[in-house]
Amino acid sequence: LDMMLYANPNCNSTYNTNSSSGTGIRSYSVSLSAGHDIQIALAWLIDVKSSAYTSGAIGGSDIYVTDYDLYLYDVNNNIVASSQIKKGNVELICWTATSSGTYRIVIYQASAKNSNNSGDPISLTYCIT
Repeated sequence: LDMMLYANPNCNSTYNTNSSSGTGIRSYSVSLSAGHDIQIALAWLIDVKSSAYTSGAIGGSDIYVTDYDLYLYDVNNNIVASSQIKKGNVELICWTATSSGTYRIVIYQASAKNSNNSGDPISLTYCIT
């Protein structure tokens, strides 16, 4: 989707560092017309213990992944699409608007960050076609 961002004027992207431990950490409003498609991609960096870098041995206990979920709400605050992958660091939504209006893209933090993690760099990109 990043490549689409530069080629398509209907794409937007944002980058933030999430240092909160709350649930609904980010919300974005987007206007959609009925019949238009929206593709949404959320990605965040995985935190690896610094000692694992120096030893060269990175294993499962050396990797901290915060679980984020991605939701799309309609004008009546109903969830119309979501992505809730438990493992990994990417969430994707592709959806066609059934009615025109202002929709909300919401990022939820589904699991607590590891105590060694001070903040997750997260990136959201969406394209309307």
